[in-house]
Amino acid sequence: MQTITWSVSVEEQFYLVWPLLFFILPKKSYKYIFVVVIIWGYIFRFINRNNDAILYHHSLSLCPDLAIGGLSAYLSYNFNSFRNMLCNLNKWVIILTYILLFFWIFYTKETKHTHTEISVFFRLITSTFFAFIILEQNYCKNSFYKFLTLNFLVIGVNTPMVYIYYILLYY
Repeated sequence: MQTITWSVSVEEQFYLVWPLLFFILPKKSYKYIFVVVIIWGYIFRFINRNNDAILYHHSLSLCPDLAIGGLSAYLSYNFNSFRNMLCNLNKWVIILTYILLFFWIFYTKETKHTHTEISVFFRLITSTFFAFIILEQNYCKNSFYKFLTLNFLVIGVNTPMVYIYYILLYY
């Protein structure tokens, strides 16, 4: 039986390799690392599009998701124009994006296993949407709701430990 720790292992592999890329490559190539990892990962996903185990659990198949997050952080940290664009997004654009996200998730839940092309790019669109949510929650002054106002949410604190406790409770 596969457990949730596969997610933690993918993250750890990524966190070991990612700093090496930034250490080895010259600083002027940083902006290209994200795009190369995303393209490389999606070529890998396309080659393995008929193997669900690889599409949804292999490290090389999941690295583009993390690279999209890295690209989002890079753009927001290094480009004031990107942050300003996010900061000034219209509230209705934000709401429409959230609505599209939820429709996308429900639509692909029904179709991702029957259409291999959708299954290859499902994570690209979903990762981009979730990167948008993180950026919107951090930078947009026109947000219709800030999720951290929910007192019971403690996002990111001890998340790997929750996975491990889940395994202990399961057995």
